[in-house]
Amino acid sequence: QKCILDDIQKCSDEEIQLILRNIDNLTLELALKGVGEATAECFYRNLSPRIKRLIREDMEYMGPVRMCDVEEAEAKIIEIAKRVLDWEKVQSR
Repeated sequence: QKCILDDIQKCSDEEIQLILRNIDNLTLELALKGVGEATAECFYRNLSPRIKRLIREDMEYMGPVRMCDVEEAEAKIIEIAKRVLDWEKVQSR
């Protein structure tokens, strides 16, 4: 099943870092609950080892979350991507 964040895999590391600078950890944690491994790895490889560990620990303690909360977090990240990147260009890559 395709997630709305799957297009993030088309972003460069610099673009992902720009997105990450504009989102809070809770939004990222909720969004990562709904993405596949490859999409999650795009985010993880752009985080410091310490932040990556904190995010993973928080997600583990968070337990199950409502799908509507996951989708809302994903939508926030896409809105930020639209604001800080040329998102339509990213999607067409």
